[in-house]
Amino acid sequence: MKLDTRQNTLKGVRTVTELDLPEQSLQSQLLRSRSHLFALPIEPYTEVRARIIIGLDNIKTTVPLEMREAEGDDIIAARCRLGWAVYGRAVKEDATIPRLLHICQCSEARGITATSSPLRSKDDERAMKIMEATTSFREKEKRWQTGLLWKFDRVVLPDSYQMALKRLKCLEAKMSKDPQLKEFMLATMNSHKHKEYIRRLEDSELAPNDITWFLPIFTVTNPNKKKTRLVWDAAARSQGVSLNDCL
Repeated sequence: MKLDTRQNTLKGVRTVTELDLPEQSLQSQLLRSRSHLFALPIEPYTEVRARIIIGLDNIKTTVPLEMREAEGDDIIAARCRLGWAVYGRAVKEDATIPRLLHICQCSEARGITATSSPLRSKDDERAMKIMEATTSFREKEKRWQTGLLWKFDRVVLPDSYQMALKRLKCLEAKMSKDPQLKEFMLATMNSHKHKEYIRRLEDSELAPNDITWFLPIFTVTNPNKKKTRLVWDAAARSQGVSLNDCL
């Protein structure tokens, strides 16, 4: 690739100790032998390794702005905001040679090692630690219980009572006008209570704290299946914050 002289800013950059990519070469003979590449400002190179990978979060930097190609030639050149790059295979494979599957007969694996534990992102690692610390089996109810997977060590939620109360009043108004909705809501809530998915809080549990959140509910009906379901709206916002933002 021939770099542009202008500067480009990349966002979301991450570094690794070693980017172990294969070596690549671009021979000057290949450039000189193709009329659609000969006049382009592209310099040859031999056995070099890429040291940076630019992904979709910086797609405007690498999206092709101009192309050079020739009929019947698989080698093309593309210019992006970083400069010109060459793509394709210089040698066509013989289609008559069967190439179905290569089975390695090596006596030992070379350069391939299994990690002692699965690779996880920092968010996944945090979630695993919370689950390991808070998950327990409730013998009496014969079910498992785990804590909320908070994004941060210190979570302070805004007051959501007025938001949830307003949503409740809107739902009650709909129920008063729709007997089927009212019947569905009462049956669903009684079923949840019977299964001990929900319960009425004690007065001592109503004192607000930094992680108190009043969760509004609404219903969604699938017109194709003609089925209604209850939704616990963790995306509802109070003072610009939702419960989903913190999980």
